Amino acid sequence: MNLHRRSTALTALTALTALTALALSLPTLAQAFLFGASRSKPPAEKDSLISVEHGPFRIVGQARRISTGTFPNQGGNPFATMEVTGFRVLYRDQPVVIRHGSRTLEQFWRVSTLPDAPRPALLLSTTDFHLVTEVNGQLSLRSLGRPTTDMATYQWLDGADGQPTEPASFGIERVRLDQLPLTGGRWLLLSTQAVLDVKTLQVHPVDYHVPQGQPLQGVGGMRALVLSPGQTQYVTWGSSVTLVEDGEYVPGLSVVDIRSGRAYGLRLRPGEKRFHEEEDLTPRWLSHYYEWRREPGGPEREVERLVERRQAPPLPYTGRLQPQVIRIAYRSGEVRHPTMTYLLRPATPALADAFEQFAVSRFGAQRSPAANPYLRQGLQLPGCPGGLELKVYFGSSQEMRLVLEAVSSRCEDRTACAPVVEQIGRAFNEELGQGRHQGLFTE
Repeated sequence: MNLHRRSTALTALTALTALTALALSLPTLAQAFLFGASRSKPPAEKDSLISVEHGPFRIVGQARRISTGTFPNQGGNPFATMEVTGFRVLYRDQPVVIRHGSRTLEQFWRVSTLPDAPRPALLLSTTDFHLVTEVNGQLSLRSLGRPTTDMATYQWLDGADGQPTEPASFGIERVRLDQLPLTGGRWLLLSTQAVLDVKTLQVHPVDYHVPQGQPLQGVGGMRALVLSPGQTQYVTWGSSVTLVEDGEYVPGLSVVDIRSGRAYGLRLRPGEKRFHEEEDLTPRWLSHYYEWRREPGGPEREVERLVERRQAPPLPYTGRLQPQVIRIAYRSGEVRHPTMTYLLRPATPALADAFEQFAVSRFGAQRSPAANPYLRQGLQLPGCPGGLELKVYFGSSQEMRLVLEAVSSRCEDRTACAPVVEQIGRAFNEELGQGRHQGLFTE
């Protein structure tokens, strides 16, 4: 019995010793596991932590992970996360704090430097924009516009071709060091509330309300369509412009004077001048139906003014290429898949027949059976996995629309098909621009 007790005690002591050794080794094992795991993953990019000097300012950006928010509609993993960057700004080692309406902001979604400014300047943004610079050795803060909950959207009025770029926006996203500089022109429209002259850092508040006493009054649109030759005014389109004479609400063009911030209106109904929706208002369309004139605007000063061209012949109908980007968030970051569709409207069945025949004869497309009631025709082409499909839609007033797009729903396939869609669309637009097939559209 004593031998049995001693054996049991020895076994217990051995087990206790093993457990103690295991407990003492756990930190080492955990550390080895973590280091091994970190070696199995790609190393963190150097821009996960951003710290950069810009004049008297220090920009500090720190990466963190948040839920992608795509489950269940756009993703199957409820635990999926994405890396985003949050920013702070220090002015001479003191935190920059913005007070805007009822908000007090010390952290920001994006901080942009302005390399073309006359002195170090920053644009801070969450849903609003704030200009931060130094004036006479003192910190200068200016919020651009009223507080909003919309995305912080910006648009260069004078892009690479001297005309407005497509609007872009800052949101909650991962930011690299090379994305901090904001360049692209002189006149920067910020959240449609102010125009910043980057060359001088002057701010011009915008009022889209056309004042009383004008032939048209109301509210202009949110997107700049064209910039005047003298870069003093830009054009928007608004769906709610009031005709003063009889109180009728009609859509129209709203023209904003940059320096004064005031606007004036020009009536424009859908159906006039072959205009149906805002995307039809291209610089080519505007220059065809309207012109800029210089008129007296005060002592020794002329101002630009947009006026309608009289008896301008109708432009030929053409299709519209519509690029889009599908954004998918992964743990490693966001992946963007560019896609393309081609739209023809207002169409007829005869136009669909002509377009199909054009794709077959010009590009060697092979027809395939329709897969659903909306599909007019399937078209198999080299370089496009799954092929293309010509769909028929009916918009308002039973307007027929033809849409050419990729058959496959896979993002990679749609991206691969985008150049094919663009090539066919551009070629057919050349045909239409020469006056062909015009009788196949419907008013």
